[in-house]
Amino acid sequence: FDDLLSHSECLRNAKLVPFWETFREMPFNLLDKTHASPATPPVTTGRVLCEVDWGWDTADASGEDNAYPRAICRKLLKELKDEYNLELFAACEYEFTIGKKKVGGGNANANCDGDSNADDNFSFEPLFANRPIFSSVAFASIQPLLYELERCLQSLGIDVQTMNIEYGEGQVEVTVAPVFGIASADNAFTFKNGVKEFFASKGLLATFMCKPVAKSKGACNGGHFNHSLWTKSGPKGTGIDSGSPGRRNALEGKDGGLSRIAECWIGGILHHSSALQALAAPTASCYNRCKDWSWAPTRASWGIENRTAAVRAKLPPMASSASSASSASDGIGTTYLEWRAPSAASNPYLVTAGVLAAGLDGLRRSIIPPRVAPLQPSATAAVNANMHNHYVNETGPPLPRTLPASLAALEADQVMVDALGQTFVR
Repeated sequence: FDDLLSHSECLRNAKLVPFWETFREMPFNLLDKTHASPATPPVTTGRVLCEVDWGWDTADASGEDNAYPRAICRKLLKELKDEYNLELFAACEYEFTIGKKKVGGGNANANCDGDSNADDNFSFEPLFANRPIFSSVAFASIQPLLYELERCLQSLGIDVQTMNIEYGEGQVEVTVAPVFGIASADNAFTFKNGVKEFFASKGLLATFMCKPVAKSKGACNGGHFNHSLWTKSGPKGTGIDSGSPGRRNALEGKDGGLSRIAECWIGGILHHSSALQALAAPTASCYNRCKDWSWAPTRASWGIENRTAAVRAKLPPMASSASSASSASDGIGTTYLEWRAPSAASNPYLVTAGVLAAGLDGLRRSIIPPRVAPLQPSATAAVNANMHNHYVNETGPPLPRTLPASLAALEADQVMVDALGQTFVR
């Protein structure tokens, strides 16, 4: 705030710069159409995403840079395109908790951030108390709500792929289709706000807080970042984006495994994982998830189809088998990486920017990650399971387990500070 005052002479008005391609009519704000008439039609709310222009030159001699998450993200996407002719194809995969906010009764079920000033006048009650993961019966109890939510999200241009009950009290996971560029982070931002608005309109509370119920069992709310890199060179018609012929998945190697680009990208993410933790886990509650056997990574590691690693490489079925020489022709274009560190509370623009900054450094310096053993058909065998379980064999350096430690790691990582900007990190 002091920095803004020094620039703006007591915080003068700022200018919002709209990006009109993000304009949407918000379906959550429609008035009840039963009360509409030709004289009083339904009222709708439009939304357009903007960035802030304070009126001073962010590239002037003052050394100040644009600290707004969306602008940082756009800058790094441009660097990826300009330097390597690569485009990011991504989607955030969110879990959230649905419940009822009850007035009175103390805060026994309130969040476990350790906030001594927590409101004692309300409690949060999850919509279902057990952990009925993938239960069709539990899903049926909220099916009308979720299908209505899906229609609302579709009207916003967000293509919902799956919806299911997850392994937490009141926990739901919704996955959406990936898109190119800044639109993936815009979709994630729209999704999170849309989910909150939708359930609020139904008298419920949806939260992306990592662990909203202090004594709950099961999984915390995660926000995995699924992504791949694409280039416009290569044979026509390859790839999963049928509307963009000529794009090729740059993560895929000739033998059906990972390309050199993929290896360096993973290497960059692992190299900067401690600093990235500040972006992936930005609140105290997030560190309830940063522990062994939590479905979240605790070490800077990677693996093929490995959900105990920080980066999970998802290869075509044939390529992820024991034989590295197997053909992947049936799955061309489907290789992607899942960064599993982010919690659902993370900012999608900063998650995207962090991965871009780390991955670009991996490409620029050719950072190759440690080799990992391929998955074996006998993966159910205890010895093989322990070999791949990074909670057991402690593969890779440990990630920070507290917010202060993560912030210190970010401040100490000069590559990340330079990429994200001194102003933002400060």
